[in-house]
Amino acid sequence: MFNSLNKSLYNAKDLFIDVTPNPINILSTKYKKIAKIALKIIRYSKLSLKVIKKEKDIETIIGTIIGNKINGIITNKINIKVTKLMDICIVQPNESHLNNNRSWFIKNERLKLNIAYHESSLKHLDVHFSNGTSFIYRVSGKPVENKIKFNSKGMLTEESKKALINHIRSEIANKSRVPQNIDHNVNQSQIQWKLGKGPKGYGAGPIREVILSTEAQVMKTDNATTLYIPSINSNNMIYSYLLYPAIDKKAPIAIIGNKSSDSPKFIGSKLKLKLIQENDIQDKFINKIDPKTCTIKKDGCALYIHQSQSGTRLFSHRTSIKTGNLIEHTGKVPEIADLKGNFEGMCELIFLKNNKELTAAEIGGILNSNSLRPKNVSAKLYLYRADIINNEKVIDLDFFNNRKIQEEFAKSSNVFDVVPLSKDIKIDRNIEGYVGVPSGKGINEGLKLKFKGEDIFDWRIDKIDISYGPTSKPSNIKLAGKVHCTSTNSGRQFELGVNAIGNRETCLDYMNNPDKYIGKVLRVSCLQAHEGRSAKVDKNMPFHMDKGIN
Repeated sequence: MFNSLNKSLYNAKDLFIDVTPNPINILSTKYKKIAKIALKIIRYSKLSLKVIKKEKDIETIIGTIIGNKINGIITNKINIKVTKLMDICIVQPNESHLNNNRSWFIKNERLKLNIAYHESSLKHLDVHFSNGTSFIYRVSGKPVENKIKFNSKGMLTEESKKALINHIRSEIANKSRVPQNIDHNVNQSQIQWKLGKGPKGYGAGPIREVILSTEAQVMKTDNATTLYIPSINSNNMIYSYLLYPAIDKKAPIAIIGNKSSDSPKFIGSKLKLKLIQENDIQDKFINKIDPKTCTIKKDGCALYIHQSQSGTRLFSHRTSIKTGNLIEHTGKVPEIADLKGNFEGMCELIFLKNNKELTAAEIGGILNSNSLRPKNVSAKLYLYRADIINNEKVIDLDFFNNRKIQEEFAKSSNVFDVVPLSKDIKIDRNIEGYVGVPSGKGINEGLKLKFKGEDIFDWRIDKIDISYGPTSKPSNIKLAGKVHCTSTNSGRQFELGVNAIGNRETCLDYMNNPDKYIGKVLRVSCLQAHEGRSAKVDKNMPFHMDKGIN
């Protein structure tokens, strides 16, 4: 019978736009017997006979009846019965989970997050995490209330959804106090209905619509909870802590705000090693280094590691325009956030899928996305320099003594490793290249050798001068102009035409949004080891992930 009800509710999907998990899960065990009786009454009522004659199975019969109720086709008598049935099916409020661990963040985990707009006695937003933790942000009386509009289908417009999400962002930025929602369970958090199509009784209101379904990562739970929710704030972590616990029947009050975006000041800079061409591998690389120091160059994203008694954080070398600080990537490697100690150094971040290393372009895509790291992707941090350990500066130690410190630090987590040594130095197209250090020197005085069919140069964008060219056909207006750049390799100035930048859509974005690109560093391929010859932007990975500004 209850499998039938499950399918019936699906058949009546005009009432509930999206119910996940399946509607059967919203049934309260206490009311199952009553629901069975109610279903039988509907099934055998005289007003259902016409439906029964046309359909053969109980699921379609009940689904059709409920659907007819919404569309106003069947009589008020059946309307009343269906409404009562839905009231029975929705779990009644209780506070039994106040003492349950799922009502707060107690461990580092990945959670689903639903945000729903609900009009009841007050207009508000329900922010539900899949562990049962839930908060309420008031909309009534706030400026955002005037921005709420509905389309012809009785749903919020896209602009209204954006305004509501921005309202949450604003409340978080203001460190607003919010009540914890104690009368919704996880399944109820996903129920929604169109304007004017909602049930009666508990939870009733003109509309309830889920405006965002995303994920959140619980990073740390000591003192205040640290959350990473990139779809809400991609630049900062978010903290939350209980200000007042639940007393009697009063809801707990929490404070939720953005953590500081300040980045530490690192004593060491990004490695700027002299680049050796592969045709000079013997004379200018092998003959200049101690072969025992030769390591395989990983093609990922270079990051700073900063570890303190508050935890471990990862930072890019790039500066964010929005915050003015180094871009933080800790949220993409949550496994290390809780590691405490005293260490500062550098590493190369690599992502792997099915034990295969992703390309630099794929790694950049994950880091720059407003989503958590994909579940089927793992992370590896390859250390290549230790700068500080236990407040002692070690950045200037020779290669081997510095590597010993890296090896010891890497034992703190299986996410860490040291860059692998090369057993044999030879041209190998399966790797990016090598890094080697002269005898008795440290990594900062090393040399790098890259294997490339085409040489890649880094050009910083200084000015964008693209415009529409003259034409008699407005529908086919050509683009003309140049992008002015400075090479970070040689300091020379170059220009890139629109054909070297990319397709028409890309060039239009350059033209219309110059501030989005000025300061970024392009990866430019040039033929035959000649900077500037046949220059064009690398289409697979146009920007350098750890240079310039974001």
